[in-house]
Amino acid sequence: QGDSYSFIIATDGAEDRVDGLLVHYMADQLNAITGGRIQLQMYFNGSMGTDTELCESTQAGDVAFFLGSTAFTANFVPELNAIDLPFLYQDAQQFRDTMDDETVFRFYEEKYQDKGFELIGFFDQGMRQMTSNIKVQSPDDMQGQKIRVMENQLHISIWQALGANPTPMAFSEVYMALQQGTIDGQENPLSAMVTGKFEEVQKYITEIHYKVWIGPIVVNAAWFKKQPADVQKAILEGGRLATKHNREMIMAMEARLKPTMKKAGVEILDKPEDENV
Repeated sequence: QGDSYSFIIATDGAEDRVDGLLVHYMADQLNAITGGRIQLQMYFNGSMGTDTELCESTQAGDVAFFLGSTAFTANFVPELNAIDLPFLYQDAQQFRDTMDDETVFRFYEEKYQDKGFELIGFFDQGMRQMTSNIKVQSPDDMQGQKIRVMENQLHISIWQALGANPTPMAFSEVYMALQQGTIDGQENPLSAMVTGKFEEVQKYITEIHYKVWIGPIVVNAAWFKKQPADVQKAILEGGRLATKHNREMIMAMEARLKPTMKKAGVEILDKPEDENV
């Protein structure tokens, strides 16, 4: 049988969002792999802190598992900006193939270890798209549009280069800001748009496919090394299964959610043909 363990796993995401669903999946898998010996205490909606605070808590060893966005963890591991550049991937599958390359994964594994993290795997939420209340079919259409972005300098710079007025804001504030006209639009993967009910306050989705929503699954490195070999093995296997499950989940969700948005009255526009977008 062996000893039993209880660890904290936390995310800033909502329980019904991709990252929240993945927390549940990780908990279920580790419980199943170890015959109930590992129990994960799950925390959602930033109840243990924002993405940045959770990075700090995991680095300090106060939180065992953390799932979040590279947009925030790049402040701790700057090399992540290289895989977060705009228009780097044609689609999410190309990103997944890149991260499945052993050399690429080992590089980031070492960079995380240097900062006190153990990288268990990468997950994603598919390609990030743009919503607005005007048709965006050329760079000219973006001029001056207040677009909500995450609090990340690279993201801000991307939208400034496109001619928009990027406005950093927490995801939880986006719906009201769109409703009140504080911002004109936002960018997110389709799954987050549906969770946020943005179809109620936005008329168009422009599929600009400009980058992938990327998230790491990490644990505290010192804590991980102290765990028995069978627990370490279970955690790594749980991460592998979570990555596989995440990809299947995203493909199924995107196939289902696009018709949902259309049915709600949102017009979905193809990527602008202009080579500058």
